[in-house]
Amino acid sequence: GLQEFPGPRVQADARRLPFPDGAFAGVWANASLLHLSAADAATALREIRRILRTRGVVHVSLKSGAGAAWEAERYCEPRWFQYWSAADLDALLADSGLEITGSWADSTPRADWLIRQAVRAA
Repeated sequence: GLQEFPGPRVQADARRLPFPDGAFAGVWANASLLHLSAADAATALREIRRILRTRGVVHVSLKSGAGAAWEAERYCEPRWFQYWSAADLDALLADSGLEITGSWADSTPRADWLIRQAVRAA
């Protein structure tokens, strides 16, 4: 069977992370911030920047598209999705004090994805 990842876990609100400034070398935000409004995603990315050490790395993937919508067909309960253009995502990262170091797009049968790697600028 599937083994869970060993080690401690924390469940928290991405807009108010319970960690000290500069505590992490990296953050993996894969298909998670897409459930936040654009304003809340901006708050979450500022929090991610805060908890990253200088030159700390963040990975972000969001769904490509326009607007926002509830999706219920593939889930037991409706889920809210915010869609992003590449330009809006890049501006969001820059406005959050993060410098983009890698930029990709990926298409799967279910969605088109925007993927960014960025670092906390000094």
